Amino acid sequence: MIQLSVIITVYYGEKTIANLTDALVNQLKTYLNSYEIVLINDGSKDLSDKICRELAEKYPDVVAYGQLTRNFSEHNAVMAALNICSGDYAVIIDD
Repeated sequence: MIQLSVIITVYYGEKTIANLTDALVNQLKTYLNSYEIVLINDGSKDLSDKICRELAEKYPDVVAYGQLTRNFSEHNAVMAALNICSGDYAVIIDD
């Protein structure tokens, strides 16, 4: 069972999401046995989709990825992620 879900809404995050995800994985694996990172792209038209897909491939055991068809706003992106996540607890952050 997943202890913690870290939900990250991504909007034009091509320059930040990879560094943030790498840092989270490095920190969380030190302190938790079971966690996941859920990335939700909220309709970005930059390279966010490509980078998030690469992160899900790089960390297949801990990163889940979802993409919205257009920008639905941060709150709707969070709700989409909450429907995907499986942790006992969820932390919601921006990229």
